[in-house]
Amino acid sequence: MGLRFRIGLYILAGVLVIGAWEYIQWRSPDVLRELQETLEYKGEVITPPPLRGELTEPGGTLTVTGVFAETNRQRQENNQATLDANETLNQAARAKLQDMFAQQYFEHEGPDGKGPADWVEGVGYQYIRVGENLALGNFKDDADLVQAWMDSPGHRANILHPGFTEIGIAVGLDTFEDRRTWLAVQTFALPASACPAPDAPLAATIESLKESITTSEAALPARSQDLTAQASTLASRRQEIEQTFIQAQESTAAGNAEIAEGNRIYEETGSSQQAQPQWDNGKELQAQGEALLREARAQEKTYTSDAQKLEAAQLQFNADVTALKMDQARLQSTITTYNQQVRAFNDCAQ
Repeated sequence: MGLRFRIGLYILAGVLVIGAWEYIQWRSPDVLRELQETLEYKGEVITPPPLRGELTEPGGTLTVTGVFAETNRQRQENNQATLDANETLNQAARAKLQDMFAQQYFEHEGPDGKGPADWVEGVGYQYIRVGENLALGNFKDDADLVQAWMDSPGHRANILHPGFTEIGIAVGLDTFEDRRTWLAVQTFALPASACPAPDAPLAATIESLKESITTSEAALPARSQDLTAQASTLASRRQEIEQTFIQAQESTAAGNAEIAEGNRIYEETGSSQQAQPQWDNGKELQAQGEALLREARAQEKTYTSDAQKLEAAQLQFNADVTALKMDQARLQSTITTYNQQVRAFNDCAQ
């Protein structure tokens, strides 16, 4: 009696399911325009037309301390806080006064284009607002000079300006336009330290986040398309592998059926010769099934590896999208904080 072949059944292997990924689009909020405008803020400079007094022979004397005292007396009488004397501003005022005598001009801007802000910046004073009062003439005394300024609307506005907290003063007697006369300079200022400046590191963080978000956003569409293409390719490969498994199963089943038929013939006839064609055909079909199964398993192994790589790429993509969302939220929060500081600064500088 010939050998009997057992009927075997091959089970289809499981297939890895590819995970989903997400992609978002982001646009810069309008508040960024406010940030850019704020960074372009320039200090204010207030310069009423210079005051020319009487050019009679000098009889009175002007003093820095007297002009300072009279200026603060006027502020007190008009319900304004007194000004603090500032030696750095005194230096700026003296430099301006000496320059007017040296170059023989009586204007806020010199022949070389140098104005009040230049003199203040030249001595290293950082300011939010600067004002300058100029006077030329032979006044009776400090009170007479300050009163002359008070009688002039523009100079009065500087003396009483609530947005000034410090002052520098210079007075001097010398030759101007071939006559001996006094020149006087008041340099008013609100120092930069008076108002809380927007936090520079916050502004740097905003710029860094904007750059990072822009870079990430630019890369996401191409990455998303690539992941989609890979997933589509894997789905086609999965169908091909499943079809190969089915073919292997069908070939094996057909081979098993042929062997079973050969066994039946052998049992009925006792002739292995009559059963041999079925056995041979069954063995060939089984061999084909084994070959298809090996092929399907090899394909499945490669597919599983590629699917795992794709899944890792999808997870990384989703992690990057999450990080982008967090950066966007952080950017918006940082801008909000920064703009609150900007508004506080602007309110203070008014």
